[in-house]
Amino acid sequence: MFSRYLKTALAILRSNRERLPHPYKLTLALTHRCNLRCQSCLTWKRPTVGEMTLEEIRRFFQRQRHFSWVDLTGGEITLRPDLPEIIEAVVENSPQLILLHFPTNGFLPEKALRAARAGSGIWGLKRVITVSMDGPPDVHNRLKGTKDSWERAVETFAALRREKGIEVFLGMTLQRDNIELRRQTLAAVRERLPDIQPRDFHYNLAHRSFFYDNLELDPVPDPDIALSELRNLIDGYRPLPGPRKFLERAYLKGAVKFVVQGTSPLPCLAGSSSCFIDPQWNVYPCTGYDRRLGNLRETDFDLGRIWNDPGTVSLQKEIISGHCPQCWTPCEAYQTILGNLFCRRRPMAPSPPEI
Repeated sequence: MFSRYLKTALAILRSNRERLPHPYKLTLALTHRCNLRCQSCLTWKRPTVGEMTLEEIRRFFQRQRHFSWVDLTGGEITLRPDLPEIIEAVVENSPQLILLHFPTNGFLPEKALRAARAGSGIWGLKRVITVSMDGPPDVHNRLKGTKDSWERAVETFAALRREKGIEVFLGMTLQRDNIELRRQTLAAVRERLPDIQPRDFHYNLAHRSFFYDNLELDPVPDPDIALSELRNLIDGYRPLPGPRKFLERAYLKGAVKFVVQGTSPLPCLAGSSSCFIDPQWNVYPCTGYDRRLGNLRETDFDLGRIWNDPGTVSLQKEIISGHCPQCWTPCEAYQTILGNLFCRRRPMAPSPPEI
């Protein structure tokens, strides 16, 4: 396990000076399907024809064995009956993996627990689950568009906390209708779970995104209110040691700059350290930029052929120069923070692919 952390650290250091020969972080969307009807996301309206299969996922990770960090997302991934097997396939075929994360809306507690118990045989592998929590009961249920979703989310969170080897958080997406309700949300959960603490919450800003099909919606909070709430959140956020605390605090500070200037506070490393793959195996630099780079079914699941294509390299130069939709979501912000540890960078020449 020490060698895994060392190789990841070296990849992060390398990402501070050049484009990586392959991404160390992957966001993999397993499905568009969802059992909720959130006001800020319409992925459930997207077609499910051609959704990736378990055997294809296994084949992909057998060919790409260099990922250190994998986020499994959707849609609601617990709707896939083969989710535990998918997680096992990821873990068994990723010898460099140190972090596996997935979010859930918490509406299906038993299925979330089954998924949480998968992939538990690797010593030192950090497994993290985020349960969506978007406000006190009435607000959460309204934003999720489904009755009883708040109760189910709290039930799932409580059950996951009892599982050994799992880090679980309540994820609150700060949007127009809930950004001033952080304290009320904490108080409501505390009525059910008295030992809940602010550190059990994770916060991120709502964005418009082609993947979440919400470009015509308006989830983005008012800038003045967002600045006030983010600064209050930072003031009350103790900078405890550890990479997660460092990243969360840096993300919040960057969120303030993003709200003020409307652009990413750091040169983005989507397409340099990370990429996004949708349920039909289309490869994109991230969830926010609708620039399809290729389809893995057409390359026999060899990501390298797409990653090292001149068009992909050229697009990454555009992104790092700021010629993209601009966002500050954790999916891209965290590795961007890690890849800008020493200075605010300028566009880089790509490194040659490893043979």
